[in-house]
Amino acid sequence: MKNFKLFVTGMILFTAGLLMSCTGSGTKSLEGTSWKGMANIPEPNEIVLKFTKTHCEAYLKDAMIESMKYTQKGKDIHFEKVSGGSPCAVGSEGDYTFEITGDKIHFTSVNDKCVNRVNTFKEAVFTSQN
Repeated sequence: MKNFKLFVTGMILFTAGLLMSCTGSGTKSLEGTSWKGMANIPEPNEIVLKFTKTHCEAYLKDAMIESMKYTQKGKDIHFEKVSGGSPCAVGSEGDYTFEITGDKIHFTSVNDKCVNRVNTFKEAVFTSQN
């Protein structure tokens, strides 16, 4: 009987862990969200980040200035530049984490060789527009 209880407890914990990893630990998708904030591009300017299903687009005064493909797993996000005027090369990739607190989001670089993108997000805090 004791072994059966241990087995059941182990299966419950395993299932809970599997569910958490499949759902990204409760982190919501950024798809369909927009965020406004000051970013260093290279001087501070107010930009809007708009997330579609597969892309993040940066807008300055209603003009798209950058387009990146992205993939999200929980609070981890991977960017790949598609087009735009930043010094980052087309195809350059960067890995970030993000934290949402209330209606604010902040991105933290994990691995990105494009210094300009790192500096854009470094101290920027964006506010939800949804």
